[in-house]
Amino acid sequence: MDKNLRDFLKARDLDRLMELKDELHSLTKEDQEAIVKLLHDGTEHQSIANLLMYPQLIPEMERCQDILKGLRENEHTYLVLASVVGLQDIASEDFSTTLGKEIIKEVIRVLHHYRGVIAERASMFLADRLWHLDFTIVPNIIGLVDHPSEIVKHNTLAALIPMVGLNNIRRVLNEAVNVGRLSEQGKIATEKKLSTIRGFNKDDSVDGGVFDLGILGIPLSAYIPNFDEWQNDLAR
Repeated sequence: MDKNLRDFLKARDLDRLMELKDELHSLTKEDQEAIVKLLHDGTEHQSIANLLMYPQLIPEMERCQDILKGLRENEHTYLVLASVVGLQDIASEDFSTTLGKEIIKEVIRVLHHYRGVIAERASMFLADRLWHLDFTIVPNIIGLVDHPSEIVKHNTLAALIPMVGLNNIRRVLNEAVNVGRLSEQGKIATEKKLSTIRGFNKDDSVDGGVFDLGILGIPLSAYIPNFDEWQNDLAR
């Protein structure tokens, strides 16, 4: 196995992990086989997490399946976090495949199921990329503006705005309340955030001359703990 790959798989510091990833220019067939074996064995959680955070290192035929497996992990939740982080490294065309569509479903499940950094990092993917991959998910994500995390609330709204259009957003919120997908309190809080958008009027028209989404045009991020920090938090 290439020394750089070996160091990458063992790395515990995330900044160092990124540096090592940048030093991996090409992988031999032997390296690829070692990666597949490691992922299939499923015991080296630090190494698996490192690969899930940078899934372009995983052979293409295995990549989406391994991300999907990571998202569905129940016992070792750091692998779920690593998977949602690594989604940014997956090519957009991969989400048009059957496995890609399954990944999108799992991301939405993760958003509803988890609190804290897992949901926050998943919502970052939602706001940054998922909004233009699948417009049919609006009914499944609109309730996330009721999520306990302010980051998830923000990123969900940041995704919904381009998905449905500003001129439709208030109608969509009202419909979600009417069918029980969103609380009245959640709608009021969301409308308060919409009121901060410059040029967006109460009649749902947009004044292009002064229009500015402000902070709602930018996804919010969240700190990613390393594997040791995660384990220490769980042990407390």
